[in-house]
Amino acid sequence: MIKTDGDTDDTDVEMRHWQSEPPGKLETEARSDCETVGFVLQGRAKLHLEGETVEVEEGDWWVVHEGESAEYEVIEPFSAVETMAPPAEDAPSRRS
Repeated sequence: MIKTDGDTDDTDVEMRHWQSEPPGKLETEARSDCETVGFVLQGRAKLHLEGETVEVEEGDWWVVHEGESAEYEVIEPFSAVETMAPPAEDAPSRRS
């Protein structure tokens, strides 16, 4: 089952969509309580993952494993999707 805005049922997976986020820090996470896979639709960002920095751009994907920390720094307007399993408790669900 995939969660959508307004969906109140328990879900196994949640998706979020970042659309044309401006340059700067996008989000800081403490330790992740879920597995996260992301895919870049457009733009570029630096992902700071467990002390390592990885730059991603259109067509790239990344994984943040449960228990790892991640910080996202947008370099140029950034659009991406992330899938989290189980759903992150504090992650906003957004549709475009």
